[in-house]
Amino acid sequence: MEAIEPERAAITSNLRKKVMDELMQGLKDHNWFTGFDIADELPVEFSLRQWIKLAKEVQATVFIAGIEKKVFSSC
Repeated sequence: MEAIEPERAAITSNLRKKVMDELMQGLKDHNWFTGFDIADELPVEFSLRQWIKLAKEVQATVFIAGIEKKVFSSC
């Protein structure tokens, strides 16, 4: 949507900057906080195999959430 509506992109960018600035201000006094690793780069499309390979290369911690389904039989 932002690519189609430049005005929306500008608003989103300003809101993002404001949130990040406020977070930085609130977290800067904590010794465990070393900054954000969020980039302004566009997302990249990966196949599942490519994503797994990249995650292994960078030794990423990956959390996979799912929904537990219960199956009831009518027997």
